[in-house]
Amino acid sequence: MRELSKLISAWDEVESHPERVSKAMERAVSKYPDFAAGWGHLGLAYMQSGRAGDAEKALLEAVRLEPQSPGWYLALSTLYKLAVANAKGLTGRLEPVKRMAEAGMELPKGYPDMPPDYVTRITIDALDCDYEHARRMAERYAKDVLNLTKEKNFTRPAVDNLLDIQMADGA
Repeated sequence: MRELSKLISAWDEVESHPERVSKAMERAVSKYPDFAAGWGHLGLAYMQSGRAGDAEKALLEAVRLEPQSPGWYLALSTLYKLAVANAKGLTGRLEPVKRMAEAGMELPKGYPDMPPDYVTRITIDALDCDYEHARRMAERYAKDVLNLTKEKNFTRPAVDNLLDIQMADGA
């Protein structure tokens, strides 16, 4: 019980300290290799660190262990969607926004927010695949979410991923 409590408190730090959370989750899955949530959260922590290949492997293990959980499919869809977006240079188009923000300039209304730094490290090269594969996987996993649940906290992001993939294809 104490270990589970430590994992829960570690997870609260995933955005601020993804490497620390990764280490805690790595210890958990090494001790409990059938712990699907441990693998899934490890994958999410790897995503927060920009470790795309490691994130993919951990999330695929979570799906293997818990195939009815829409959250792991959504995370995989998002991972591949980010690779698609980066392949199309969409995050590169935000470079002027980043420079303006770093210079302390106020951004005009309607400018998109800068994605976190880890987002730019999630690429098709890091996933060791090509653009078409990443696009197909992003779409497939988003559709898996829609087939598994009707819960809006899962379906809305899945639909957003599908729309983002279409937008990237049109870019």
